[in-house]
Amino acid sequence: MSRSVSAEPGAYTARPKIVGLDIIRGATVLSMIGFHLCYDLVTFAGISLSWFADTPLQAVWRASISWTFLFVAGFSTSLSRNNAWRGLRYGAIACAIWILTSLVSVDVSISFGIMFCMAASTLLHHMCAAWSRHLPAQFLLLGFLILFVATYWIPLSTYPVAGLAWLGFPSPAFTSGDYYPLIPYFFIYGAGTAAGRLHSNMQRRMQTNTQQDVSSELNIRGDSLQLSLEEEHREASIQKLTRLERMHLHIRQNIQSSVSIQQLLSFIGRHSLVFYLLHQPILLCLLALVASPAFF
Repeated sequence: MSRSVSAEPGAYTARPKIVGLDIIRGATVLSMIGFHLCYDLVTFAGISLSWFADTPLQAVWRASISWTFLFVAGFSTSLSRNNAWRGLRYGAIACAIWILTSLVSVDVSISFGIMFCMAASTLLHHMCAAWSRHLPAQFLLLGFLILFVATYWIPLSTYPVAGLAWLGFPSPAFTSGDYYPLIPYFFIYGAGTAAGRLHSNMQRRMQTNTQQDVSSELNIRGDSLQLSLEEEHREASIQKLTRLERMHLHIRQNIQSSVSIQQLLSFIGRHSLVFYLLHQPILLCLLALVASPAFF
């Protein structure tokens, strides 16, 4: 099986987005473009990149991109008002990619790639959301991570059965330029959904603390004592936060402190679906223009 890396397309979120997610997606999109540039130079232009081709670095780099996109996509389910629509949209894109890569013989056609995994995982989460809410998010996060590690090697082998490549049991005849079956990659997506729930719970706790602070401030009487009481109450509220919540606040403050690079990454992250769909055709066209015809 031939395997290449793909990006998690920009997650649709009807609710207010978390800037940090866009920044992470944007940085991962740039990493994906760099990976595919190296892949194209080796595969299509015949350029020797000994540090990249068939080395552990290539596998680690690929995994860092695809796993991040899957985890962030799962995290985004807690922000979306219509995960069914997200899943159907991803599915339509997966079908389009399969058709185009089958018609254009540039590389191995993409069957059950990351877009398929995104679509199936999102729809599966949508169908099981009501049931999974009854389980603690911490338990789900740990369980999904354990399942991912335990089942990671399943699709790396072949099985004497046809028609189950989508699940993680490819036959010897199966090939794909981008292969992310439900087993084990749904579990990375699921870990992201659990982390998203944990974040939402943390946000609600922080919002409750803030509302309590406001209510207390409204009940304070006496202008001469109000400022000192506000300061004392603010310090007491900060002490109530867990270490994880204080770390979360610190990260958010640091993110908001600088602008230029983060704005660029955020822009790329918000439009990651466009970059995902267009970056590889653009890279191939640029290589065709600047490289020697002998390479093609």
